[in-house]
Amino acid sequence: MQLRPGTADDFAAIVRLLEAASLNASDLNPAQTSAFLLLCDADTVLACGAVEPFADGAGLVRSVAVHPAHRGKGHATRIMRSLEKHARHRGIQQLYLLTQTAAGFFSRLHYERCERTLAPAAMQKSPQFASLCPSTAVCMRKELRAEA
Repeated sequence: MQLRPGTADDFAAIVRLLEAASLNASDLNPAQTSAFLLLCDADTVLACGAVEPFADGAGLVRSVAVHPAHRGKGHATRIMRSLEKHARHRGIQQLYLLTQTAAGFFSRLHYERCERTLAPAAMQKSPQFASLCPSTAVCMRKELRAEA
């Protein structure tokens, strides 16, 4: 299995994976695929995720998905660890996310529940906060520590 950045050629596969995982892909476009990390087996995308950077050292984790047939194998954890590492290298110090179904998973990775109002103002105006994720979605945050 290979972990690699997404390309514009991966757009359709990313959208299919997000739809298979019941995640909204309506705001994505091919130009955004370079923000994605993909876990692939040959030409098949098994898992994906992205971090959207915002001002003041914050980033929004989005579109973390594993194909239903490949869940329970540690793929989501591998994607998240890689996203966090890349975020640190880009100077991101805090990661936020919104989830309706995976709060337990993210808690195991040391994300803590927080009020949506604690996210940076620009992030609160993003489509994810403003319209795509319902107000019932759990907001979570993690401080990224420097790697030892």
